Amino acid sequence: MATNARVIDFVKQVVLAQTGSADISTGSTQDQIIEEVIMWTNQFLPELETEADWNFSRANDLSLATATTANSYALSDDDIRKLVINEYRPLCIRQDGSVVSTFKVVNPNNLADPTDYGTDDRVILANGSLIFSRPLTSAEAGGDITGDVIYRLPQLTKTDPTLLDTVIPAQLLVLGVVKNRVLPDQVQGSTTPSFTQKYAALLDQCKAENNATSAVFAQQGDNLSFIGGVGF
Repeated sequence: MATNARVIDFVKQVVLAQTGSADISTGSTQDQIIEEVIMWTNQFLPELETEADWNFSRANDLSLATATTANSYALSDDDIRKLVINEYRPLCIRQDGSVVSTFKVVNPNNLADPTDYGTDDRVILANGSLIFSRPLTSAEAGGDITGDVIYRLPQLTKTDPTLLDTVIPAQLLVLGVVKNRVLPDQVQGSTTPSFTQKYAALLDQCKAENNATSAVFAQQGDNLSFIGGVGF
């Protein structure tokens, strides 16, 4: 099956960044270069995924499961990599569109605190399943479990360029692949700023843009209302 034209263009960008020439030859040599770049790209994806909760891989208020009275629910979508962990974006259970309960998304180690019986309702995603800190109630049963998720990045193939439409900017992929393919500071025998440095600079810019916001949440102070007057 013929290689997608956009995949070929991406391969040329990688080769151009690495060698200074976009020529990938023809015939079996071209096929080998395309296969190698695709393999390097897919090896790089887990590294890129862990750099940030990328907005280009995010879906908010996604319907995940229908509540029963259990405390564990297997997700049907294997492409979901993780839940977004943010105190202002809890996982919700909705009845007829209205939120009836919320659960803090936490690290698995924090799902329960045996020393604190007042622990807030909590939830984790582990091995493709939602696990709640308690069984859901009859009032919650039948509700829609919704939350913010981060999807896995799609694998690049010869015929499927979806990845190239997902990662923004695509130059993140180009520099990330090149930095892993070549020795630092060596391009055709000459010294240049290393691809690692170029990638790191672009990555920092992309993270700043990804996390930019005009909303500033006030820090909550400790509740000291339990303290009475000073006595002698």
